Amino acid sequence: MFGNLVPAANSDCLNVPTSQDEIKSSVCALRGNCATGIDGICVEMFKHTVNVILPYMHALFNQIFATGQFPADWSESVISPDKLAK
Repeated sequence: MFGNLVPAANSDCLNVPTSQDEIKSSVCALRGNCATGIDGICVEMFKHTVNVILPYMHALFNQIFATGQFPADWSESVISPDKLAK
């Protein structure tokens, strides 16, 4: 599936479940001070609750990886013009 992204010798490393450490690292690296999404949850909420929500995110992401199906809401977004754009 991801064979074209990395050399053939390393492609197997992409076909493994996501670890909790990978998720936590990604959440901690998120850029804060941004607008919320459709769900109303801001980045800071994820960062401050990562230890509580980590098991649920881990199960969710690995289920998505295993089935290839994700919530339809994740395909929606809100786009608003930047007031500072000229």
